[in-house]
Amino acid sequence: MVRLRGMGWRRTAIVCAAAAVLFYAVWIFYLSGTMPSVTVAYNWSTAWLALDGFEALAALLTGIFLFKGSSYAALTAAGFSTSLCIDALFDVTTAAQGTPLVTAVLEAALVELPFAALSGMLAIKLLTAGTAPQTAAVEEGRRS
Repeated sequence: MVRLRGMGWRRTAIVCAAAAVLFYAVWIFYLSGTMPSVTVAYNWSTAWLALDGFEALAALLTGIFLFKGSSYAALTAAGFSTSLCIDALFDVTTAAQGTPLVTAVLEAALVELPFAALSGMLAIKLLTAGTAPQTAAVEEGRRS
C-alpha cells in the first residue's frame, strides 16, 4: 500500500464508491416501485445449493488458511460471514407465513447470524493482527 500512495488510486476509489452508493440508492428506489411482490424463480434449488456450497467452501478455505497461518484466512472469513448474512436475509424474506417463517427466523437467529458474527470478528482480528506490526514498523521508520 505504501508504494501506491500518491498515485491517485485512493481518490479514484472514493469517487467510485460514492458513485456506486448513488447508483444503488436510485436503483433500489426504482425497483421498489416496479418489482412484482410474487414471482416464479427458475432453478430455485440450484441457487440455494450454490449459496450453501459457497458457504461450505469459504468455511473450508478459512480452516485451511488458518492451519497454514496464511493471511488469506481474513478474506475467506469475511466472505463466509457475508454469505451467512445474505443466506439469513433471503431465508427470512422468502419464507412463507407460518411454520416456514418461524423456522427461517430461528435458523437465522440461532445459527447463521451467530456464525456470521464470529466469522466477522475473526476476520477483523486477523486483519488487525496482520497490520498492527507493519504499522508500528512504518511509524518507527518515519521517526528515524
